[in-house]
Amino acid sequence: MAGDKRQLELLSKNTDLIAPLQSPQRVQELAFRRLLSGAWEGSENVYSAALLSTVDDFKGEARGYLRSANNWLNAYFEERKKRQPGSRYFCESFYGHPCPTSGKNYATAHACGCPSRPASFVGY
Repeated sequence: MAGDKRQLELLSKNTDLIAPLQSPQRVQELAFRRLLSGAWEGSENVYSAALLSTVDDFKGEARGYLRSANNWLNAYFEERKKRQPGSRYFCESFYGHPCPTSGKNYATAHACGCPSRPASFVGY
């Protein structure tokens, strides 16, 4: 049990060594059990796809895992977009109304007390 844990930890830090050092059945087992993953949800699909793509007989399964990883990444970025609104939200929350022509840089400069336009454009 402890040996398996140490081996898995070693393999997760050196994923490039898995295929050359393990049998195709062990590579398949690691991929199907989804024991390797990254920080984002669904990242285990990338690891599974990478592992399976090293064995010619498993390239079809690798493509399926890669498609799944792509779907997870798309969902991640869509969710991130919802949580981090753009400059219009920033302007609206700062001014109380939408600012379609001025962006967050204008609002930030205004909040810091900077002139709204550079002095060279003011007409001095």
